[in-house]
Amino acid sequence: MTSAVSVLVDQDEGAQPSLGTSLIVPDNPEEAADAVVSGHVETCESYIRHVAGLVYLCCNKFQAEDERTRFSKRLEELCFLSARDAAAPERTSSKLSMLKKVGKHADIFCGSRVLPFLAPEHSKLYQLALLLELLECDTDRFVSELNWLGSDFTRDDVIARIAGIKSGAPPQEASAEPNPEEHSASSPVASDTTPFDLVAGTVTANDARILRRDPVDPAEWDRLLPRPVLSESAALVIITKLSELSVVEMRLAPHFGFSRIEHIFVVGDAGAIDLIDQQVMVVATRGKTDCAVPETSIPTSDSPCDSAVAFFGNAERKFQLFSGSGVRDGWEALRWNEA
Repeated sequence: MTSAVSVLVDQDEGAQPSLGTSLIVPDNPEEAADAVVSGHVETCESYIRHVAGLVYLCCNKFQAEDERTRFSKRLEELCFLSARDAAAPERTSSKLSMLKKVGKHADIFCGSRVLPFLAPEHSKLYQLALLLELLECDTDRFVSELNWLGSDFTRDDVIARIAGIKSGAPPQEASAEPNPEEHSASSPVASDTTPFDLVAGTVTANDARILRRDPVDPAEWDRLLPRPVLSESAALVIITKLSELSVVEMRLAPHFGFSRIEHIFVVGDAGAIDLIDQQVMVVATRGKTDCAVPETSIPTSDSPCDSAVAFFGNAERKFQLFSGSGVRDGWEALRWNEA
């Protein structure tokens, strides 16, 4: 027995996210907890809508103490919550409270102007939700703040910005431009505020090993692999082994704001080697992007940069991931920052 989420309203929380068309909250708290965990995928939009959004609605639905206890206890059993958070789920710093706050603003966070800046990290998203509320949920001002923070901002950067605004520092106006000199990033790709149109690179076994890490501090991802600002029609082209495909789909693509993989091509002769060692080319796009999709497999001689340019010939600004063998002319580099 289930009930549509559109009727679940927290009367003192203001405007509600329009999640009722896609999510249903089970009446049983344990089943609701299972639904939260089953929606826990690494694409940022799905994380916000299907995890944070569902948590928000479940917290509003289960008002009785017994229901709240069953819901949080089941999340602990599923290793979604720590024992401490499950024991005090309404504590402000608990994961459940943070996700509820994020879910409240799911519509703004999943908007095309905001989503490219975000990553599926609950503590960082929570601080952004606090910043958004400080700006009275003004999307234009919020986007200006995100631009001002830069492409590789951390959770602590957001906390500092909130403190600055509260102490009297003026928020960025909607028309303000980012100041790259005042907020330069460690990555060379962030020295120019022009968005990138194309991302390309090869994910090796070592790259995949790093991508599989699960840092205690979510901000560690931003330090390891700074994120440049991408255009709304940007594209991603990655070559990797079939055995590493999942880490590209679940970690790398969402990290750069690509919500789904659109094309997977075989590189070379599919029958020449063991399947697990087969190389594939992954293509993801944001928005409406013209892609010259090949009808056959990709030649083994083609680099991801060559193929990316062939696919997306109109791309102007390009960056090359993990460029251990050198950076191509016309491309900018982005490497791991493991120092």
